[in-house]
Amino acid sequence: MLGSHARMSGIYLSVLWPVNILVAALFYRCRYLNTPCYYCVAYSAMIAQDNLLYGWGVSAFTINGANLVFIFVLVKLLCWPE
Repeated sequence: MLGSHARMSGIYLSVLWPVNILVAALFYRCRYLNTPCYYCVAYSAMIAQDNLLYGWGVSAFTINGANLVFIFVLVKLLCWPE
């Protein structure tokens, strides 16, 4: 919910949304969560939250898709040297 409220401020850069950083940190810290199944769970939860609380409809799919790509790239960059 914190990320959704940050989006309402007019800032559309996913780097500044706290939910992206929190989810990326969770996926990085708990390596067992870093699987396609949990990415799908996170994506579904983001879409459900936006549709239920804000009624965004189709735009929830695109903006949360961008969020998930950002999270995936960030986690892979953090895990890259290993």
